[in-house]
Amino acid sequence: MSIAELGSLGEFVAAIAVLVSLVYLAFQVRQNTKQQRLSAYRDSFAAFSMIRTNIYSNPEFANLLTKATDPNAVFNPPEVLRLESFFNEYVFCNVNLWRLYKEGLVENSDEALEQTLFSVTQLLSSPVAKNWWQEWKAIYPKEFSDRIDNALRDGI
Repeated sequence: MSIAELGSLGEFVAAIAVLVSLVYLAFQVRQNTKQQRLSAYRDSFAAFSMIRTNIYSNPEFANLLTKATDPNAVFNPPEVLRLESFFNEYVFCNVNLWRLYKEGLVENSDEALEQTLFSVTQLLSSPVAKNWWQEWKAIYPKEFSDRIDNALRDGI
């Protein structure tokens, strides 16, 4: 075998190796993307789980949330702080989930997006929550805030 033939064989083997490397890289990228999606989804629902745990494991807080639905309720400053912190955390978790849907990192369906927005509007239907929303909505993405405002205005 001449040097030219060996060179050609070497180029052929190198081309096959590059092709195998590209296939492997594509597989790894796909696996990494899947893991990122699962991780983002898991993290989002872990945050919601912490919120739910706080509600059912803390009767005082559960009573405060119930009180927040009373349009005639009067709140002391520590209650207002706890409620506003809860509203912020809950809306923040929903914004994160909404972003995951919008970015396509989790199953993207109009129904899921609407359920996320419905969940927030349900929370913000109480007078104390509406007041908080008017004061703090500017910190959230404008598209999200606009959709919430429209849903609140339409009574959804």
